[in-house]
Amino acid sequence: MARKRSFRRAHEDRSRTQPEKPRMLLSTVPFLALIGLLAVLGVAIMIMAFPGSQPVSRPSTVAPHEKGVAERGWFQEAQKEMKNR
Repeated sequence: MARKRSFRRAHEDRSRTQPEKPRMLLSTVPFLALIGLLAVLGVAIMIMAFPGSQPVSRPSTVAPHEKGVAERGWFQEAQKEMKNR
């Protein structure tokens, strides 16, 4: 009896767990939609980042260098303040 059961199981047609033909809606279409969306996003970023669309910046004016004057003994006073802290 055990021989008959194992013989039937060995020669039985196994049912497939996956479809024989891949379904277009489940495999390829979402992938293509994602690639298309990324392509559109990339082109939009390139257009926005193009230098011609940026406002023209004015050259900055540098203040003229002025010679400073300090009172005598300012450095010693600063050292005293730092030691007191």
